[in-house]
Amino acid sequence: MSLMKDYSGKFKPDLQLRDFSEDALRRLWKVGGDLYTGFQELWVEAIKEKFGEQTAIELSGRVWMGKPKTERKGFKLRGNENGTERQVRVTREAFNIMGDDVESLFKQLQVDCTMGPNVEAEFDLKDKNHGIYTVIKCPYLDQLWEAGDDVMQKHVCEELDGLGFELTAHQYNPKMQAIPLKLPVKGSKIACQWEFKIE
Repeated sequence: MSLMKDYSGKFKPDLQLRDFSEDALRRLWKVGGDLYTGFQELWVEAIKEKFGEQTAIELSGRVWMGKPKTERKGFKLRGNENGTERQVRVTREAFNIMGDDVESLFKQLQVDCTMGPNVEAEFDLKDKNHGIYTVIKCPYLDQLWEAGDDVMQKHVCEELDGLGFELTAHQYNPKMQAIPLKLPVKGSKIACQWEFKIE
């Protein structure tokens, strides 16, 4: 039986992911990433409209970088981790990426649902403990520039990504550094470039 390129045909009561072609699964992966980041954009905009841009930036930083309280009015969170820590952990567990080096971090960036299917990137692994990650095209950056939202662009690309890459690196190895080599500049041939290394 041939693999399904989409689900435009008859209903299949015993449908499994393995019934779909590689291209269909890639599209599904991208949809998951688009939904994940899309909801981030929606709640940031909702907060911005109701409470202002500064509050939206502060709360966005808290979600991705801050430490949440583990209990809220009888509701217990699954672990004491922020959005970045959770995103890295669940991706590593799903793909069994258990190393503590730059090579392992690069593997995670390749399959992460927000990065892998959505950004055009290059990985220059010098050795297991040193590499350069270059984002050629980033649709999120393009959206922020199209909207003329320089404040949010700086927050996302320099503050969240800067701290996020550092936090991600430290989840692999406390000695790993995340160094921005190039930050976004309108008209540049690349979106950004980061060096990861363990010395």
